Amino acid sequence: VLKEGAHLAAGTILGGDVKVWKRSILGIGSSVAPGITIGEDVILGVGAALMKNAKDRYIMVGNPARKLRKRSDEELYG
Repeated sequence: VLKEGAHLAAGTILGGDVKVWKRSILGIGSSVAPGITIGEDVILGVGAALMKNAKDRYIMVGNPARKLRKRSDEELYG
């Protein structure tokens, strides 16, 4: 399931039954395990491998993906 404003870059691999909520961005070559939910306004870094659900607003990086930081209101809404 991809919600409005979700972006998948080239080479993104999604397992079965993945949910990507509003305005989330999945970087080039990233992968998401089956059954994972990605919250709103999440950024999944280039080449990251997401094995657990990602809560709203987090930037996730690495393999396996981990939380880098939470995005601020100012960053999201200017």
